[in-house]
Amino acid sequence: MLKFKRNYMKEGVFMNIGAQLYTVRDFTKTEADFESTLKKISDMGYKSIQISAVGPIEPKIMREIADKNQLEIAITHSNPDRIKNDTLALIEEHKIMGCKDIGLGWYKFDFNNPNAIEEFISEFDEATKIMNKHGMKFHYHNHAFEFQKIGNETGYEKLVRLTDPDLWGFILDTYWVQVGGKNPVDTIYSLKGRIESIHLKDFAIIDDKQHMAEILEGNLDWNKILTACESTGIKYGLVEQDTDWAVGPFESLKTSFDNLKNLYSTRG
Repeated sequence: MLKFKRNYMKEGVFMNIGAQLYTVRDFTKTEADFESTLKKISDMGYKSIQISAVGPIEPKIMREIADKNQLEIAITHSNPDRIKNDTLALIEEHKIMGCKDIGLGWYKFDFNNPNAIEEFISEFDEATKIMNKHGMKFHYHNHAFEFQKIGNETGYEKLVRLTDPDLWGFILDTYWVQVGGKNPVDTIYSLKGRIESIHLKDFAIIDDKQHMAEILEGNLDWNKILTACESTGIKYGLVEQDTDWAVGPFESLKTSFDNLKNLYSTRG
């Protein structure tokens, strides 16, 4: 585990810095490409990955390639239909991968329906309970639309309030929180104990438009974000950049990792 240690941190309070494979989704479609991509990511210094948008590669093969490159599979983004309707098989696949966290990367809510959040929770309720019985946990990844207001609270706040912390975790995305009009640092603290993995992604304004950016190349306060992650015990910091790469996705992952490493070395 890559231990970016600060002088005043308590022993053992670290984040494992990983790569969200959605960033390099065009290079994980075949087994050969998957192996080449994981080697590049490992060579950059990353110590974990999130499985997302990969091709039809057997879990056993993904685990073997990850192990070969000393990369831990931290969490996935899994198909919502499989989460709901093929839960036990999905759980077995995660056991093969050595991964206990099953993520849902996207779900579109109809905010014209005042009961949209309640219906969503009900839709995945049985699956979350089955996962819990097998020592696994369901995690929801946000975009910006969840921060639309429903009465006096946002949809995201309502989702957090109405879900069982033992059954529901959250993959917080720093960029989309900012786009949704909320402060990523405050949101991290508000979810203490419910985030195992966080997506680290910067937010930039270019030509009066919002863009994703390599970490420390945008406007987010990474000192405060990292302090919040450390203080709340988040285990995995997964670097992700969907688009807006300065050069390309691999170069962006390397820039973000190097910038994070340099930032940790100067904090103290």
